[in-house]
Amino acid sequence: MPRRALLIFAKEPTPGRVKTRMIPPWSAQQAAALSECFIRDTLLAAAAVDGVDRHLFISPPGSEPFFRKLCYGDCKMVVQQGRDFTQRCAHSLRVAADHGYDQIVQIGTDTPQIRAADIQHAFDALASHDMVFGPARDGGYYLLALSGLDPALYDGVVMGRETVYERMMANAQRRSWQVRELSLWTDADTDEDLRALLDDPKILLGRHTRAFLNAVNPKG
Repeated sequence: MPRRALLIFAKEPTPGRVKTRMIPPWSAQQAAALSECFIRDTLLAAAAVDGVDRHLFISPPGSEPFFRKLCYGDCKMVVQQGRDFTQRCAHSLRVAADHGYDQIVQIGTDTPQIRAADIQHAFDALASHDMVFGPARDGGYYLLALSGLDPALYDGVVMGRETVYERMMANAQRRSWQVRELSLWTDADTDEDLRALLDDPKILLGRHTRAFLNAVNPKG
């Protein structure tokens, strides 16, 4: 059985520093509270995945007490390292390799619709693929699974740009990797994104996010 690690990226939801593209119509405080719900739902899904070690890559340094309250079960916290998010993602692969893991799934907290089954499916797909890639509509990705923990996968990648998908696929092709591409998802980065998810009958947001949205209306 391969050693598996689930790598989760999360940022402490400080008002005015997270989900800023939702402001307005959401207030800074509401956007931060919504971000916390996304984190809670992601960690809830992560806790239900069997046979994996969970590593929470947090930002900023010093946010350990906040995240410790949110974790379900055993969750190892690692402070994100790198000048930009590309370097931080590459760093997470080096951490996993240094700990002797054979396979990883890497996710963020912008997809409150994610479930344990989505993560488990990605791990299972690594039995016949080197890489599993969950593309996002903004050109990035919501899930990355690897059986070859090579940080060079991020060579030339600039996270946050529409070219992330194209560049990472080119890097994988140069390595002759077998790639499994998952369904296209929407990251909940803007109020428009969130409304699109709510209007999709095939999508069920996590329970914390649903409860928050049922109780609160966005206000400018």
